[in-house]
Amino acid sequence: MGILFVLLVLFLAWWWNRRKLKAQWQAMQVQQELQKKGNVSAGDLHDNIGAYTSAMIAHVDSF
Repeated sequence: MGILFVLLVLFLAWWWNRRKLKAQWQAMQVQQELQKKGNVSAGDLHDNIGAYTSAMIAHVDSF
């Protein structure tokens, strides 16, 4: 009877830890996806600023 109780406690500890690690892994995946999207947005913004600056310089030179 005591062995079954110990096995049950060990199983529950393993199961709880596995659930916790899975939740942490999923949160990390979401964070990485958001970071990737942020990096793409920052790159697009940088490209747009460069294009606008070039256009403004071209218009200033035409005066």
